[in-house]
Amino acid sequence: MKYVNDLFGVLCREYFDTGISAELKLELDNGIIMNDFPVKFYVDTKELRPLENKFLNKTRGRILDVGCGPGRIGLILKDRGFDVTGIDCSEHMAYVAQKRGLDVYEMDINKNLPQDKFDSFILYGNGFGMPGSISNIKSLLHRLHKISNSNAIIIAESNDPNHMTNKIDLDYQEANLKKNRYVGYRKWRSISGEKAGEWCTWVQTEPALLKQISKETGWRISDGPEYEKDSQWGAYFFALTRK
Repeated sequence: MKYVNDLFGVLCREYFDTGISAELKLELDNGIIMNDFPVKFYVDTKELRPLENKFLNKTRGRILDVGCGPGRIGLILKDRGFDVTGIDCSEHMAYVAQKRGLDVYEMDINKNLPQDKFDSFILYGNGFGMPGSISNIKSLLHRLHKISNSNAIIIAESNDPNHMTNKIDLDYQEANLKKNRYVGYRKWRSISGEKAGEWCTWVQTEPALLKQISKETGWRISDGPEYEKDSQWGAYFFALTRK
């Protein structure tokens, strides 16, 4: 395998610039390889799933799209008349989102956030686990609290490890417990042909942990968790309101 830093971002930018959509797979750190959606899905898709739209309708005021990727959600909100800013750690994702008309900062959410004030924060695409560890999620929530206006809201999506039905996920969870790791921990990388990206960690957060983390960081669950029907990953949406 040839290592390519930020492979997913590179492929999204390549598709945006050339129209060539590469195949995409995900490899877990136990060697299991899973098919992913083609790259064009992540760049072109504009439709909202019913729960995505339901919770997105709760946004208000000035919005920060955290981990905006190629800009799907941010651009939908911009089209609805909102003042939206996106942030993403990938220079290639930031490039695509900017070219499509979204104001974007290239920054690592575990290190920096815009020094402005916001009324709503979006963490979609299982984005609540994006910081990669429970301690990093807590840190992000503390820092979002500092740049939030009173009565600010976080709209987010996560996967519940207790509601997963896919055997690959269930086997991985069992291995987590044997290794004394949190049940919802994931380590994976993108691969495409003979190219492989960097290893990333993600946290699939169960609602009990979500409630605990929120309470410790100045937020409260104000809506949800509401589960997506027939999701094999236990996908659910929720809203946190600033205390």
